[in-house]
Amino acid sequence: MIERINYYRLNNHELFTLIKSLLSIFKGLDTAALGFKVWYDKLSEALKGLEESINLEVGSGLTIKVVEADDLRDKCFKAFRTYLKACSLRNNAEWVMAADYLLRIVSKYGINLNSESYSKESALLDNLILELKNDSKAVSAMKLILADVWFQELLASQDGFIAIWQMRREEQALKGSSKGELARKEIHKHSINLSRYIELMHSSGQEGPFTSIINNMNEEILKANAIAKSRYTRHHNEAEVKTDI
Repeated sequence: MIERINYYRLNNHELFTLIKSLLSIFKGLDTAALGFKVWYDKLSEALKGLEESINLEVGSGLTIKVVEADDLRDKCFKAFRTYLKACSLRNNAEWVMAADYLLRIVSKYGINLNSESYSKESALLDNLILELKNDSKAVSAMKLILADVWFQELLASQDGFIAIWQMRREEQALKGSSKGELARKEIHKHSINLSRYIELMHSSGQEGPFTSIINNMNEEILKANAIAKSRYTRHHNEAEVKTDI
């Protein structure tokens, strides 16, 4: 019995890697003699379509701008954080109290939030910025220790990143999503047909190389499903943490 692929949870890169691994299992075999060349060829062709879709995503000029914008906001966050830490060491009780108050707010969302993924860092920064803007004590503290100029740079860098990130998402939606969706549908259809044929031949007593094929396929499928499940669980837990903040 061939394990079922969790198509719903696999993203394009994961699905591409899995199908490429499955097709490599058949290298060196006479697929025509074994009776499944037609499905092997169709699955190979569908994989090319998915690869083209992925290349459209990766090849975007906006991808580089996203990296640059993220690097800038990381620097602005670290500059803001470092300035607050420096102010907390001054020989001035009012400045120390103000800096410590602001650092406690920053710590709520992560003193090293700049090391998080794009989406998580964006969510954490949005919440941090919102609290710093709406907390009158925080606003007064930033003015007192002259941290508001550092805060404005952080705010501008976050806005800049979000704008470029959204442009990239829209570009990918226009260029790659329809092609990727079509390729995924074709992969789903042909991989199921291929698996059903292999299972049928194996169960009919014509084991031949089919036992080895099934074992190798199951190894790759279970590995891919486990990776997707782990990512899904991690993102689900992160979403719960954001809700609690």
